[in-house]
Amino acid sequence: MFRSFLDFEKMIAPQIIQFMYYIVGGLILLGGVGTGLFTMTQSFLGGIAQILIITPISLVFWRIWCELMILAFKIYDRLGELKVVSSSD
Repeated sequence: MFRSFLDFEKMIAPQIIQFMYYIVGGLILLGGVGTGLFTMTQSFLGGIAQILIITPISLVFWRIWCELMILAFKIYDRLGELKVVSSSD
């Protein structure tokens, strides 16, 4: 386990990305609701739009970004498998 970590055979970034997804997702949710409530003091409809439209869209874009980052690491893993298979032939 420690040897694969030192030799960069096993990537740890996908696990970090998944962990950060939940942390930043929670912050986006809290920030969006907080901003929406604050905006309601100036414009009620603007606050509702912030909470019901902008915050969920932000969460979806954050999810897509994290998926793209994990996809890049999965592509790297697959290329490593192809290299092993092609070198054994």
